[in-house]
Amino acid sequence: MKNNPKDIARVNNMLTDCVELKLHDVVCIVGADELRLMILTDSVGKRQLSAICDRAVEKELVFRMHKTDCQGRLPEVLCSLMPGLCRDDYALYVYDITDGTYHVHLVNRRTAEETEIRITDAVLLSMVANIPLLTSHAFFEKQALPFDQAKGKLRMPVNAMTTEQLREQIKRAVADEYYEDAANIKKELEKRSKEQGSKEDPQ
Repeated sequence: MKNNPKDIARVNNMLTDCVELKLHDVVCIVGADELRLMILTDSVGKRQLSAICDRAVEKELVFRMHKTDCQGRLPEVLCSLMPGLCRDDYALYVYDITDGTYHVHLVNRRTAEETEIRITDAVLLSMVANIPLLTSHAFFEKQALPFDQAKGKLRMPVNAMTTEQLREQIKRAVADEYYEDAANIKKELEKRSKEQGSKEDPQ
């Protein structure tokens, strides 16, 4: 536990001027039947971030989106046992994305303690405990796309998939004759390979 006044001031300053993200929908992905896409929008619904989840997470999110009675489910029970886990004391902060994986911290505003949490769990916790899901304006402007209200299936978001997921999906895309998707995945894999090579050999 930090409890350092300078760290606490830094954390609260970081969380002061942010974009708050809300889960708008969970949609299917063309050519990836076992995966789903979480659509996270800003408060005015103009731009969006997309993140991958599986069907089990989709089920949990849809329960809360549809206001299904979730009393007795594990997330609600745990939150009821920790009344301090609220938006006054905590925030969820998306601070980076690497290799298709978003990096998120659960931040304690009072102690400046930061705990890594998966983006899927962060979205669920935000809904269950009413904790704000935030990111910086700079990160949002760099990563977000114009909000698309189209329903149904969306094309594969290659930048939001891990390298392992991409390698699996390129096989399926070729097998299912989604050649445009396969080409996009190939480009993304080549891009990541070059970036990784640059990190390993800075000269």
